[in-house]
Amino acid sequence: MKFFKFIQIIIIIFLILSSCGCNNSTTNKASADKNDDNQTGEILKNSKTINNSGGEVSLDFSGKKAMAIIPENALDSNKKITIEKQSYLPSPLEKGTLPAGDCIKFLPEGLVFKKKITLGIPFNNEFSDRNDKIGVKYYDPSLKDWTEVKTKKTDSKKNIVYFETNHFSNYLAYIDKEFLYPLETELVKGEYFTEAPYYYTKADGTKTLRLKGCINRKRVACAQPWHLSVYLHEGKDLITIIDRDFTFNHSTGYPGKLSEDGSFIIFDAMEIFPKVKESGDARLWDWQCEFVKELTKLVNYQVYSDNDPQYIQNQVKEKFYSEIMAIDDKHVKIQWEINIVPEIKPGKTLSIRFEARYDP
Repeated sequence: MKFFKFIQIIIIIFLILSSCGCNNSTTNKASADKNDDNQTGEILKNSKTINNSGGEVSLDFSGKKAMAIIPENALDSNKKITIEKQSYLPSPLEKGTLPAGDCIKFLPEGLVFKKKITLGIPFNNEFSDRNDKIGVKYYDPSLKDWTEVKTKKTDSKKNIVYFETNHFSNYLAYIDKEFLYPLETELVKGEYFTEAPYYYTKADGTKTLRLKGCINRKRVACAQPWHLSVYLHEGKDLITIIDRDFTFNHSTGYPGKLSEDGSFIIFDAMEIFPKVKESGDARLWDWQCEFVKELTKLVNYQVYSDNDPQYIQNQVKEKFYSEIMAIDDKHVKIQWEINIVPEIKPGKTLSIRFEARYDP
């Protein structure tokens, strides 16, 4: 399916516009320290000083929330407590487990409390119906590995899992793959490619598969799409990464192989998506994609919506599209019709989100 189009614009105007700073900011009332995400303007860190009387520190981002609830007499002296959303994991999770939310770092790192405190970290909406399967791990820098933490309770409405601890570290909500893709569950026509199918019950008692997907579908219960990210690493190496979110971390996700003419990438869908592997053929899935308008910043091109007046008034020859297709039983191709290499300079990126639904 074709959605967003690019239009070549006058280079001089583009350079003037691109030279303008984009330093959006939002306010967190309890914050003493604030870090802005370069892409979204969200606050990714919040700090507050807590004394012997105890107190609460929280971080709100993207409709999610992390918090530290510190009881009285847990500290001997005043401490500046910081909660920070991490953009990557300090170490991969063990085989058979998947992240169920964002990695949250509590600082000062290594701080040990005199009594147990309660921490709450978020998990993604897509796991709300399996909240009883959500676990928590913390990263132990001495072992350079993740260690299990016993959970206290899970709030499926706010998507927060709570647990007790006596120290700070990186904490992560996770889920076992066996709970995500039950072996006894067969693939159902129309289900989304990265999570278990979800049914709703009609008045007559029959169950119907709920449509999933976030590509151009308003007012639909969505599953999270995956992304292709293209950018320069350290200003010199062109990186193409397939990951759940747009990323600047070259060590995360799965690499995409860029064509010699820079017009497409190919990735192994069997390696990335267990459901595609279970189906036996990537061509049994309906693949769809679109450019991410706010994250695609090229040298000579700009993203426009299909119905944008500026887009409609321009000539067809000035437009090109992102497209996705399975080219064999394993491999999927994402293409954009131009050589992307000269378009990706320092500060310039390309992002394409995509989805697939089972359609044998």
